Amino acid sequence: MTQLQQGAQVFDYRYDPSDYRIGINAGIATRDFYLEGEHLEAAHSWEESGYTAMSIQ
Repeated sequence: MTQLQQGAQVFDYRYDPSDYRIGINAGIATRDFYLEGEHLEAAHSWEESGYTAMSIQ
């Protein structure tokens, strides 16, 4: 699935060639996931209010 609609809200999902989810767009907010193999290295969010970075160890 690359798109899900819940009422008026539409979620678009992006996947890498290995079928891991690497991004979500929910209208005013976007979240990107950075992977090293199967390991999540970081998640970054962009919203109308600004940018948030979250590093995962």
